[in-house]
Amino acid sequence: MREATLENLIDFIRILRENGFRVGISEDIDAYNAINELGIFGDIRSTYYRVRDFREALRITLVKDPNLYELFDKLFDMYWLTDLDMRHRIENKVEVKVVIEGETPDPIKKFLSIYSPLEIRGRSPRDIMIDPGVRNTVRRILRMIGKKIPTRPGARRAISSKGEINFPLSYREAISTLGDIVKLKRAKKKISRAHFVFLIDISGSMEDAWVSIAKFLKALKGLPTSSYEVFLFSTDLIRATEAVQMGERAVRDLLVRSGIWGSGTRIGESLYKLIGFYRGFLRSKSIVLIISDGWDLGDLKLLEKSLAELKRIVNKILWLSPHAGKKGFVPETLCLKIASRYVDAILPTELLYDIITLRRYLKKLSTLL
Repeated sequence: MREATLENLIDFIRILRENGFRVGISEDIDAYNAINELGIFGDIRSTYYRVRDFREALRITLVKDPNLYELFDKLFDMYWLTDLDMRHRIENKVEVKVVIEGETPDPIKKFLSIYSPLEIRGRSPRDIMIDPGVRNTVRRILRMIGKKIPTRPGARRAISSKGEINFPLSYREAISTLGDIVKLKRAKKKISRAHFVFLIDISGSMEDAWVSIAKFLKALKGLPTSSYEVFLFSTDLIRATEAVQMGERAVRDLLVRSGIWGSGTRIGESLYKLIGFYRGFLRSKSIVLIISDGWDLGDLKLLEKSLAELKRIVNKILWLSPHAGKKGFVPETLCLKIASRYVDAILPTELLYDIITLRRYLKKLSTLL
């Protein structure tokens, strides 16, 4: 019988996810609270009733579909009750490391101080269907954000004393004087378009958000590549702009080759690589959108250093979290606490594909000008 430690519990939850169980952060917390409340943490080999209570606590909190009870029992027995060789066969070499952020007496904070599983080669996300309406919605949203935070000249011109001479406008103005040009008009291009750089977290803790992220990536296909760049990160960072333009199969192949899908989260290291290796894709007028839940226990000093340098290079930095916008949300992780000092706003991920959510935050976006 394996000892019921926090590390082993996290390890078992990862295995459930690998086998198709939809287990998110809230279920993780429920499982931890249940086991902690029952006083089961530690050696559970002593009695049959202790093992039974342990199994029931995990089944109630982690399994929402009754059709998966049988599979859960098999995985439970194989992981917790069988010999070591059998456990190795079902674990698929998933590595888990737990790190505690200093003195954290709160058990929930202790539980959430988790480093995601390390790199897992060969994994890829499931296929996602998208209807044309979603594509149109996402493109409309990007246009709305671009108008609120414009960074590049558009096609239209506005009168400006510092602009170039606009002869067509000058001639039209001269009509009122029967063809005599009284004054040459000057105009310059209006700033009406945005250049986006998307940094998307695809670590294990973001798997529940993949459906929305995948639909967003599909919606980008067909847009001018000059208007955006896409980077995916977890334990490493890769450029995915060309793969996004080629389609879902290309994105899946890229994730399989890189081995970063569903693995750990090293945001500081990823930003450092972005600045060092992909500096040419960052412009002084770029809007960088970091899409991540902020669960990261990588090099926090490197994270702060990279965010400070990124802020110096680009126009705006927006951090989009799947938890932002929910009742009671505050940036409590060390990662988000550091990020809040450098990013222009922490906003909900939903605003990228839900117009109603975006409209609630348009005023906040306008203040970033």
